Amino acid sequence: MGVRSVQVGLLVATLLWIGALAAAPAGAAPDWTEIDSFPGQILDVDSERVLFEQADGGLAVEDRATETTTTIPLAAGMVPYGGFLSPHGAVVALAEPPSNTGAVYEWRDGSLIRLGPARVLSLEVAGSFAIWQDQADLYRRDLNAGTTAKIAPNASSSGSHDFVWQALRGSDVAANGDVAMWRFDGIYRYRAGVTERMDAPLDPSVSGYPAYPRTDGTNVVWRTWTCCDPPRGSLRGTGPNGPFTLDEFTSSFAAKEPVPDSDYRVNGGWVAFTRGEPSVERVWTRSPAGVETPVSPAGGYEIAGLSSTGEVVYGTYDEGWHNVTSFLARPGEAPVAIGPTVDDRRDGRGYMNHVIPAGGRWYSIVGGSLRRLQLGDEPIGGSQTSIDSGPEGTDPDPTPTFEFSSTVAGATFQCRLDGGGWTACDPTTTLPSLADGPHVLLVRSVAPDGAVDPEPASQAWTVEAPPPGAFSLLDPAGGVATSDATPAFAWGAASGADHYAVFVDGDRFETAATQLTPAAPLPDGAHTWHVDAVDASGRTRSSAARTFTVDTSAPSASLRASPNPALTGDPVSLDASGSADPGGTIVRYEWDLDGDGAFDRDTGASASTATSYPSRREIRPAVRVTDAAGNAATASAAVSVRQAPPAGPAGVSIDGGARFTNDRDVTVRVVWPAFATSVLLSNDGGFGGAGSFPVEPELRWRIDPAGSGRLPRTIYARFAGIDGARETYQDDIVLDETRPRVILAEVTARAKRTYRLRIRGRDAVSGVKRMQIAANGRKPGPILRYRNSATFTAASSKVLVRVRDGAGNWSRWRRAGR
Repeated sequence: MGVRSVQVGLLVATLLWIGALAAAPAGAAPDWTEIDSFPGQILDVDSERVLFEQADGGLAVEDRATETTTTIPLAAGMVPYGGFLSPHGAVVALAEPPSNTGAVYEWRDGSLIRLGPARVLSLEVAGSFAIWQDQADLYRRDLNAGTTAKIAPNASSSGSHDFVWQALRGSDVAANGDVAMWRFDGIYRYRAGVTERMDAPLDPSVSGYPAYPRTDGTNVVWRTWTCCDPPRGSLRGTGPNGPFTLDEFTSSFAAKEPVPDSDYRVNGGWVAFTRGEPSVERVWTRSPAGVETPVSPAGGYEIAGLSSTGEVVYGTYDEGWHNVTSFLARPGEAPVAIGPTVDDRRDGRGYMNHVIPAGGRWYSIVGGSLRRLQLGDEPIGGSQTSIDSGPEGTDPDPTPTFEFSSTVAGATFQCRLDGGGWTACDPTTTLPSLADGPHVLLVRSVAPDGAVDPEPASQAWTVEAPPPGAFSLLDPAGGVATSDATPAFAWGAASGADHYAVFVDGDRFETAATQLTPAAPLPDGAHTWHVDAVDASGRTRSSAARTFTVDTSAPSASLRASPNPALTGDPVSLDASGSADPGGTIVRYEWDLDGDGAFDRDTGASASTATSYPSRREIRPAVRVTDAAGNAATASAAVSVRQAPPAGPAGVSIDGGARFTNDRDVTVRVVWPAFATSVLLSNDGGFGGAGSFPVEPELRWRIDPAGSGRLPRTIYARFAGIDGARETYQDDIVLDETRPRVILAEVTARAKRTYRLRIRGRDAVSGVKRMQIAANGRKPGPILRYRNSATFTAASSKVLVRVRDGAGNWSRWRRAGR
């Protein structure tokens, strides 16, 4: 393609003409909107996929609806320089190491299949057909059938010259499999196994050399040129109605050289082309009926794209062949300025930046940027699909219902579920029963003319039927300890559960019941468990985890009593704090205070208690300690309970401290030192004939017989049961066994029944202390303090008197005389 020259004034005039010719629709200004971007050059795009180079030089295909990227595996050293999407995957041109010669590969079903060697830029793909050139031979592959045929050898004899031109995308293929090809001697079409020449074999010096045919399966268009003086060229074609001429020119070869894709295109029976000299050329369209219509003002333009409905995207350019402004021309309408299309030289679909129609919409490729043409708020052409209702997020319904709509009147719908094929679906569609898990539904509308929405609406959601109902763990309770190494795990029933998975320390056990006893004992220590309720579809509901402790080791019990020995009535402290449980904690202390084997006091977690004992004894109180797991142990302590002494200083006293007694059997009052257990009594200071008695406040003892006179009888005492007790205690009493005598008893006066008496008694040992006066000795009167005179009233004249000495001996009765 030669360099085009455009004056600045002409460009300004063109833009002003466009502004006057076209009015922008309501809404936002028409422009290209980026809808996706990729890390490398985009090579091809259709309504569902994008083929692009990766940042590392590899190739990948992305599903536009799901944004799922699949890498095309390339061998080390392979370099991509072009590629096209196909119904089965992609066809790509690669440079192979080590010589970097070209080859064509088909990527299909995840595999890269080498189709054969190829010249650079000779690969073209349309529909299910691909063509490429290797040296002078042209090959066509039927991608559906998987067959490759050499359809034309090179008939030119021009050698290297033929190589140069035929290497630059000199042939074309249509979606129906037609191939338009050129050799140095003419333009040919291959159709259904037949090759026929499309141009008349004219003298090249007159009609020029034909080159660069383009075909859509309906029309074939090519350009001719001649280098003779003056240079001449033309743009010619042939179709259902025969041959036609689109442009003829006689300007210099460098100034006018129609180039396929930029100066002419074919699609769906339509032809877009430029006509006229560079400074005044315009963009025209030729309809399938053969009607030719200008769609741009005079100026310099490139054709960027042609749709199957006759829409043309074209742009102005500057001297560096960069697009400045783009326009959209639709049949019967004024062109609309739509902003810059690309900012660099186009090499066309499959190789570099380009503009293509897909599914009724226009797309622009600029490096790794995928843009969509948008006028106002809606895309140009095609349909716009919406999913108006349906599940979102997580939904339990396995047969959800969706509702769809389209902005295109009379549109139908196609659905694609979870990467499957496209199938017709109704505006209200209920899906078949789905498995639990994520799902993606794509919906696209199809216009009455067959245009398919290239950007399906999508809805992603997750089917998750409700798991079994809530339930709770019962035993073992959380945080408890048990001495049972095979505890019965129990939990409540969960509605909808088919079975249960019990996890104990990560080990899994399954059961249909709501309890489980492990077959093997659990080791001592902490254990964690939880239960999953599982329904017939495998949905689960998990309980919270619980931790418990197995403790089969009994604690050790210890008991200490203080004070020991103890006195009756005094508090005795029992302390079991020395008990221990290496596998857990002691939580209960029970007490057998009286040593009878019954633990009748419970102090909970308190390790001590106190008691007292009312009588002396040797007793073994006990404690039973229980840990959190229920393990128990007992311990006892021997406690000596000793009689508490009466108040007063230690010692012995005969008959309460009396001086005299008339009875050898006396009562000894004992006050013993604290904690003494027995007393040793003797009438002999050397403790001959001693008697040993448990300490009591009073003891009976027999003193020695009476001696002569007033000599007292002495008793001696020592106490046992206390350390270092060697002290001797003693007391004495006079034994008087002799009766006193009444030596005088007379009545000194009498008045009626009252008698006045004079009395005199005698006792040589303990003395006279008391007396009695009575009329009848069997019914004695009160005991009186002894005195020499007394008054007595009696009805009888008989008066009796007796006296008692200090030892308690009574004299005989004596009748008082007159």
